[in-house]
Amino acid sequence: MEKWQKAKNYIGKEYFDYYVSLGQSRDSNILDRSNFDNALEELGGETDTVVIVRDKHWAVGWIEWIAIHETDNKAISIGVDIEKRLVDYPVLNEKEYSDREHDAIIDTWLNTYSLQDRINLCKKYEESIFASRNPKIIFGNIMIYEHLREGL
Repeated sequence: MEKWQKAKNYIGKEYFDYYVSLGQSRDSNILDRSNFDNALEELGGETDTVVIVRDKHWAVGWIEWIAIHETDNKAISIGVDIEKRLVDYPVLNEKEYSDREHDAIIDTWLNTYSLQDRINLCKKYEESIFASRNPKIIFGNIMIYEHLREGL
């Protein structure tokens, strides 16, 4: 982990005594959000020495990142371990990430796609159009599942 450094155009509270761990923004994907929440959980949540820094950002609306105070050796060690693990494999908690992805796919099928969109997908992937009303079809037809997953 690296220590926080003030950007040239930054105007806000300064965090020179803190290390920077994971962050996320309004535009973060499911994996980034999952990793952020799991990293915070592994660090024991917010404390006096582990804080979530929240800022507005001109490009992405808002950002937040986990700051670990330089005196918290245990949290620093956990943060370093998290970074090392993410180099080898990009997911901190496979089950939790999979559950979030699963929920997002169902939500997309039911709330983003209109009935006509679902019918068209069923036709495209050679599925009965009557399946368009059943969210379970997305897990029974790998092509529909992958189509929805790619859109996340």
